[in-house]
Amino acid sequence: MADVPGPSVESAEVAAVTLDAAGVLESFPLPGGGRRLVAWDAASDRGSAPLDDTDAAAVDRLRRAVADRTGDDALAARIERVTGFGIRRAVAHRLRLGRVFVVGDAAHEVSPIGGQGMNLGLLDVATLAPLIARWLPQVESSDELARWERQRLASARTAVRLAAANTALGRPRSALAHRVVTGALAGALSGPFGPMLARAYAMGLDRDGRIGSGRTAHGLTG
Repeated sequence: MADVPGPSVESAEVAAVTLDAAGVLESFPLPGGGRRLVAWDAASDRGSAPLDDTDAAAVDRLRRAVADRTGDDALAARIERVTGFGIRRAVAHRLRLGRVFVVGDAAHEVSPIGGQGMNLGLLDVATLAPLIARWLPQVESSDELARWERQRLASARTAVRLAAANTALGRPRSALAHRVVTGALAGALSGPFGPMLARAYAMGLDRDGRIGSGRTAHGLTG
């Protein structure tokens, strides 16, 4: 992953996810300009040493991935540092024990693809805060808190499954398998289920979430 200043070939309002046989490349707009670039790194996937921001070989790999998959040579040339991260998935069995609550990454670890983890954490807190405000003056627990726990756990499990599917789509594969996967995905996105798939990717299946009328667009190319 790298945060890169300056313009790119993509509009400042567009997030692009490019599926490639060598692995996924994501390009997201940053506040104030620039792009956040995330790519599947085959060398790290094979168990090489963890990346740090001075890893020249990793910088070169990301530069080549951006140039090859987006054609944006100028953006690729501005990559100077990279950060590596792994993928883990876990959901706690409980989110509450008496007066102790668990939210965010402590409650559920999700692949960062699509930002599900951060959104889950924000929704955990946004839905819990008003319940705690009503519950604190009381001695006994509230049925609302039990309902909150059930709903947030259900949302976390759904997000974990979606993130796992997105992660699988982003893995490297053979040229033939890539054509099959991207062809099937393109057909699904262009058909009647396209809006539903886009909504699912943007956390639209979370009953506590609200899809606003923001200006960010999501592009997908194969």
